[in-house]
Amino acid sequence: MSQIKIYGLGCRLAPIRDQLSNVIHSCAMDALGMPKDKRAHRLIALAKEDFMMPGGRTEAYTIIEISMIEGRTSETKKKLIRLLFAQTQEQIGISHMDLKIVSTKVLHVTGGFAVCTAMSSSLTMKSTYNKLWQFVSRVPDAKTVQRFRLRCSKH
Repeated sequence: MSQIKIYGLGCRLAPIRDQLSNVIHSCAMDALGMPKDKRAHRLIALAKEDFMMPGGRTEAYTIIEISMIEGRTSETKKKLIRLLFAQTQEQIGISHMDLKIVSTKVLHVTGGFAVCTAMSSSLTMKSTYNKLWQFVSRVPDAKTVQRFRLRCSKH
């Protein structure tokens, strides 16, 4: 799972918000294998006086911060970054000089998703989701979810 924050000037982000989100998610689907319905984007539109940028940048300057749970290979992260630079320039018109991409790793033990926090760091994302689905799909009621939370809190 990835969480993506997009920072930029409000006057520039507003008109391209949906298109930019679509481009970013398309790159995440291609590079990370993200499902189409698992988009988690936060667009943070800033006033000009609240967004200080390096010299040589235009009002199109945009920062994309990507938080990913640990386990992605360097090659996978590089592929995502290359795709983002290429596709934002091609489809949105944001030049490479006006785009900053930051990728951060979230440790399994410091993050949480679905109904569980701090899953064992030895589990992969796929096995974690499979385990969650197998457990919850048996009896999808509030008591089952409560028991699963208790089980996860012990790890």
